Amino acid sequence: MTYTAVTAKAFREIKGTLSEKLNTEFALIKAEYDTKVVCTQTPIDLSGAGGNVFAFVADVAYTLSGAYFVFTEASSADAGSNISVGKMFVGTDDVDFFVDEVATATSKETGYRQALTVLVTTIAAGDVIYLVSAGGKVGTGEGILQLLLTRA
Repeated sequence: MTYTAVTAKAFREIKGTLSEKLNTEFALIKAEYDTKVVCTQTPIDLSGAGGNVFAFVADVAYTLSGAYFVFTEASSADAGSNISVGKMFVGTDDVDFFVDEVATATSKETGYRQALTVLVTTIAAGDVIYLVSAGGKVGTGEGILQLLLTRA
């Protein structure tokens, strides 16, 4: 979301007291600052063995409103690798998944953004989030995770 200030004329035409008008504008500005995009810093290789790439640790509670896999290397035509996004439990291999496991798209160029289906929208403060790949793709392909978060 991008905040766009209203013109002075439009502001004067808004119904309500000055305090109500300002509260409305401040709420729109706050909503913009409460929304952020988190990306993994290291791409995950779909052709290698399965593995996990650290995304982030939630500093506060968030609502997950979107998830995308962005190709940083073009994907070959062979079958994609299954990927998912989840909360990893420290000291175990257990994962609670936030995003439905999906096969990555095939024959896609660098920069292609594949939408992922969000299953769970609540991320608690302290959750450690990872991108998980089953690996095993024969040809090329790697990418990063993008998450659209809003403070809960």
